[in-house]
Amino acid sequence: MRWAKSLRWLALVAACVSCRQQPPSAPAVVASVHFVREEAWLGDGKWFYPQEMTTLDQTGLASVTPDGHPALTTDGEIYDPTALAAAHQTLQLPAIVQVTDLENGRQIEVRVNDRGPADPGRVIELTPRAAELLQIPAPGVAQVRIVLLAAPTEQLAAQLHGGTLQLAISTDPAASLSEQSLAPPPGVAQSSRYFAESQQSAPAAATAPAAAAVPDRLPENVTLTGPDPGQLYIRADDFARADYAMREAAILTPFGTVLRQRAGRGNERYFVRGGPYPSVADADAELMLALRLGLKSAHITVE
Repeated sequence: MRWAKSLRWLALVAACVSCRQQPPSAPAVVASVHFVREEAWLGDGKWFYPQEMTTLDQTGLASVTPDGHPALTTDGEIYDPTALAAAHQTLQLPAIVQVTDLENGRQIEVRVNDRGPADPGRVIELTPRAAELLQIPAPGVAQVRIVLLAAPTEQLAAQLHGGTLQLAISTDPAASLSEQSLAPPPGVAQSSRYFAESQQSAPAAATAPAAAAVPDRLPENVTLTGPDPGQLYIRADDFARADYAMREAAILTPFGTVLRQRAGRGNERYFVRGGPYPSVADADAELMLALRLGLKSAHITVE
């Protein structure tokens, strides 16, 4: 009898030791998707000031999200390197944009749900899967054109302006994701701010029907267009007076120039441009110099 009790006691001790040796289970990753708009943030030596936009058409250099990204994106979604998603420096989050690789003509749509890239010489940071579909090597850069798709972007804002979508997502890959669409609150104003390199106003597109919820995961549709690579330039500020523009252009010497742009009704604007630069490294070096010299709006474009 004493021998049987000893065996039971040893079995109990072994079970307790086994329990203590097992690592605690990882808590479920829970997303809380919310609308992100005017929250300034500091990148690598440059401040960025996001705005809610209805039109965006810009060119620049894209990069690929490196390993080690946090579990959540800036707008509270689960970061998924296999999704067609991206980070943008100034767009409202989330947003839907069309990205075209100007070097090979491949084009996809991505969900912008993160803030970045921190590098002021890059305009968008793509997930590894999005970069793979565009055939951008990782780590690498590519000349791209980014166009905001107004209707699905405005529908995302309508889904999120009225509250927060609560998404409970397990760390188990086989877990399902549930989403609840919220109707927009009464009186939500539509922004007409225009942010594009042409700096010309454009009418806002009609709001998509409230029932047409935008999926959180976009399909992998690749469109093939003609390659249209360009040269790398640095765009800085624009001015109403030519002499002010000439002073700023002198900072970008020997590449600084001033271009005149008609704004309509006899108004003219003068913007500062540097380049072209023979390589990405040269454009990056000149951009860093311009930022150090106080040209805080300087950025790389493809023209």
